[in-house]
Amino acid sequence: MAEPLDIPAQLSLSAFIAGEAHDLKSPFNRILGFHKLVLKGLDGPISDQAREDLTISYQNSQFALQLLSGLIDAARLSEGRYTPSPAVYRLDEVVAQAAQEWKRQSPREKTVEVRLNVRPVETLIDEALLRRSLVYWMNYVLEFVAGPAVLSLAGEQSGGLCLLAVTSLGEPAQAPPVCDITLYGYIALQFWELCQGILRSVESTGHGAAVQLSLGISDVHPG
Repeated sequence: MAEPLDIPAQLSLSAFIAGEAHDLKSPFNRILGFHKLVLKGLDGPISDQAREDLTISYQNSQFALQLLSGLIDAARLSEGRYTPSPAVYRLDEVVAQAAQEWKRQSPREKTVEVRLNVRPVETLIDEALLRRSLVYWMNYVLEFVAGPAVLSLAGEQSGGLCLLAVTSLGEPAQAPPVCDITLYGYIALQFWELCQGILRSVESTGHGAAVQLSLGISDVHPG
């Protein structure tokens, strides 16, 4: 039996992207899964040249998924879909988890040395949103270096604030892509502000970029 179909005359792009995130990501996840299967030799041996080509294809697929994930987060932020649920966390533990999350997602993780120097300061935050913000800040500063790089995250207490710095160091990129730094910077800042954090400064250093951030210190102890 025939049934009428409805085609929308108008489309809210942000609402569509925010709502259809799973289906938008699925093709990329299947591509990455297939690449892993072949690179691990589960379909049989492959030549060195084929492995090199597949690795480049895999890294570019990772990067495409990274940008799409950014678009989805930007859409959800503009739709007001993130509501903070703060609790007390140790900043050094959250930063370490964010660094591990970045390593799992980034196509550059094998060419970047990550250095962490964060004091065990307690702060009242939404841990998931803070991790998201830090991952995007890491992506942001790395756009200002080409090739191998050092990515540093340092944090300490100063009075009633926790000060956090995210910096990159390496061969300077000639022209950081406007698309990438606009997307990463916008999302990182929106997530940071949802955590009641403050962006103190952001600048190009000539050998990378540096972001200076602050959060309030918690006077409540967990448990």
